[in-house]
Amino acid sequence: YIQGFLVDNRVVTQEELDKAPYIVAGDEQHIVMGAGDYVYGRGDWSQAHQAYGVYRQGPAYVDPDTKEVLGIAALDRGLARYENAEGDIARFKLTKSKEDIRPGDRLLPTEERKVDSIFHPKSPQGEVNGHIIHVFSGVRNVSQYDVVVLNLGDRDGISVGDVLAVHGKGETVKDRVTGQ
Repeated sequence: YIQGFLVDNRVVTQEELDKAPYIVAGDEQHIVMGAGDYVYGRGDWSQAHQAYGVYRQGPAYVDPDTKEVLGIAALDRGLARYENAEGDIARFKLTKSKEDIRPGDRLLPTEERKVDSIFHPKSPQGEVNGHIIHVFSGVRNVSQYDVVVLNLGDRDGISVGDVLAVHGKGETVKDRVTGQ
């Protein structure tokens, strides 16, 4: 199953992140919270969802060729279950935490993001060239099962199941005999 190798981080626009509800405080004035704790969020709850992902703003993803900001990393911190709201303040129970959860972290409605465990690997439609712009393992070299972010997506004709070759730039060497 591929799901076990994926991460729950998301790519969003700066506007989506800025407009998203956020955590104001935890019970008993905790500044660091985790699974089992209750937290209070501020936002528009007129169409509240049952569950929210808790995210912290990460780096901007920038296309290395065009310098276009492709999106902002929303780093997964955990899950929160909506309890109730009064005005723009809502109470949540943190049901899962991967890392510390703090005031200012954003609440985004959960997505059904399960990847089909059965898909057919295929070549993309037409020739595609892109760059790896982020490696989640934080290393410079990428290996099998590492999760990466590409500067490619829907608008480039990439779809679920597309398989791409990864090529690294080789070294420039000097011919010691001819000096070239």
